[in-house]
Amino acid sequence: MASVWDNFSKLAELSLNFKDLSGTTGGIYANGRNRIEVQIAVRVLGSFTENGNTVTKPITLTENDLKDNIYFCDYLTGGPLDSKWTVWDSANEYTKGFRTRQSVSTQQSNSITKSLDTEAVHVTVNAVGTNPDVGYISKYFSCTKGNSEKTFAVGINIPGVGNFDTSKNGTTTWNGPGGVGKSRFISPAALTVTATPELVYAEKNLIIEKAYRRNETKKRAVFKSYASGWYATKEFEAYYDNYYITVENGIQRIDLHSYGGEPTNKWIAELTSNHNNQHMIVVHPFGTGQQTNTFGFWGTVNNGSMNYNFELEQYVTFNDRPGAFCISQLTFMCNSIWDLPDGVGIGGWTFNNWFDLYDTYGNHGRFKPVYDDSHQFIEIHLA
Repeated sequence: MASVWDNFSKLAELSLNFKDLSGTTGGIYANGRNRIEVQIAVRVLGSFTENGNTVTKPITLTENDLKDNIYFCDYLTGGPLDSKWTVWDSANEYTKGFRTRQSVSTQQSNSITKSLDTEAVHVTVNAVGTNPDVGYISKYFSCTKGNSEKTFAVGINIPGVGNFDTSKNGTTTWNGPGGVGKSRFISPAALTVTATPELVYAEKNLIIEKAYRRNETKKRAVFKSYASGWYATKEFEAYYDNYYITVENGIQRIDLHSYGGEPTNKWIAELTSNHNNQHMIVVHPFGTGQQTNTFGFWGTVNNGSMNYNFELEQYVTFNDRPGAFCISQLTFMCNSIWDLPDGVGIGGWTFNNWFDLYDTYGNHGRFKPVYDDSHQFIEIHLA
């Protein structure tokens, strides 16, 4: 079966750069989720017969041609990367590197700086992929151990020829057809990735802004005796508070666990009653954009001799601050003691609930919203 490599004559270019960062150093968090994108450029010349003549011209290379042939190695030794570093073929939702200073040892820093200054291919950020004579592919690095740093080169295995790489001394493969020739490919180029210890979120890392007493109004409930026909109407002062949670690195994802939910879209966390007062915590799905919905307690309860009719609901606007995770607290306050049956009329009822927060780099924290009955507000605790 014919191969794109059959006409190989010479490796002309092998280079690497960060996609979204300028320079040769980048940082990630060592949580196993955060990835940084490295783009590789390969230019290979081939020998072809055209009109009875032998011509040398670039071989067209696709990502599929390169996918299984690209590898990475230690810049100084050419040896393999250790197990705490993982190279992926695809991005994930936490693919984002950050700028960091070059902090490798003096020996590595001096040799790499000299090599890169004189021989690296300088590519402007995001300009990769524009030369039709060059094959391009992206690979993605992650790490599972903090305070780690690696300066790596890129290599390529060309079937029937051998390995070439951009390590300090290159490989011993001759740069010619079948691995036969008079010169070797020596083109030192490297990148350095620093892995910062994973950030595990605690309460102190959360930025919480509050919008109090929205949509203040009056709601009522009716208490009726079947035997005498007597009934009483109780008015509840109704309002809701929104809590907006953000973190310094930005929230990428929120996973809700054990909440009553779809298709009603009512994510009920907790219902409490402070004698006559009724409270509900509603945890909203993250990232939906601004929405409105009705939440509350409504329905009819028959305990045999008495009948409760109640419509304590609020029309709630939520997720109205982009990038923030929104939790609402509904409050219904009555001037006289009258206990409403807790939990009636609410589907998917549970008290065993929490949410997982992931920032844009994949750092994680697990929390639970809790109602403080003595102060009548929400607290966010570790779950």
